[in-house]
Amino acid sequence: MAHVSSPLIEPQEVFNHLHDENCVILDATYTLPAQNRNPQGEFVKAHIAGAFFFDIDVVAADESKLPHMLPSAEDFETAVSALGIGNETQIIVYDSNQFMASARVWWMFRIFGHENIRVMNGGLSHWLAKGYPLNSEISTPKAHAFSARFNPELVKSFSAMEKISTDASATILDARPLGRFLGQDPEPRPGLRSGHIPGSHSLFFQRLLDPQSRRFLSEDALHAVFKEIHVEPGESLVATCGSGVTAAIIALALAELGHPNTPIYDGSWSEWGLPGPHVVATGTSISTSSE
Repeated sequence: MAHVSSPLIEPQEVFNHLHDENCVILDATYTLPAQNRNPQGEFVKAHIAGAFFFDIDVVAADESKLPHMLPSAEDFETAVSALGIGNETQIIVYDSNQFMASARVWWMFRIFGHENIRVMNGGLSHWLAKGYPLNSEISTPKAHAFSARFNPELVKSFSAMEKISTDASATILDARPLGRFLGQDPEPRPGLRSGHIPGSHSLFFQRLLDPQSRRFLSEDALHAVFKEIHVEPGESLVATCGSGVTAAIIALALAELGHPNTPIYDGSWSEWGLPGPHVVATGTSISTSSE
């Protein structure tokens, strides 16, 4: 399987791969309910030629009450095989919502043993800004055998996060907006407490992106962001967010800086924020309320 030095790919190179037989392009656009968008409907109307739609809410654990949790290796194999993806396939993934959830899909493939995947820098907006076309023709994939090899080092469970929060064995980076991190703004999902995992550092994912192009910042600028929050990219880190989606943007940024194996707390705040006896930090205070 090919190794790539950067997890990112620019639109020009994507365009050059459009007719490669061993390359599959995935549109992984995911939106929050408040955005009032229909990603799959948008895909049907316009997408990069030959792309297939990858829905993180469909390729997910059916039995979980938490949103888009990782599926089993067997279910992942079935889903990606149906998209014409094999173990030697080159994958390019993009989205039209600030790396939600192309970064998540990049992480998912890697957690199931597939490293030959890159994310289009800047997403669909940057593709269009460069003058490249879209297509409304729906392609039919040819099924291809895929064998998953689960890598447990790239994901953290609730119990693992409890330990990390207690013993500070890793630095926790939270990709949610600062207001939600501090517990000042309500969570978009009902029934969740407000605040953050004790010991976490706030790193709103949009700080890693250029506000105009929505591309990742330069490597120097990314280093400056981590330095500002007193985090060294090479140290032991774990990323979290609201539901395990924007945490992958932090992991992708760290991969661009040469540190590709940052684990993600899959349950994220959708799990930690549930009522219970576990500790929640709000601002500078800590709450253990189970109400």
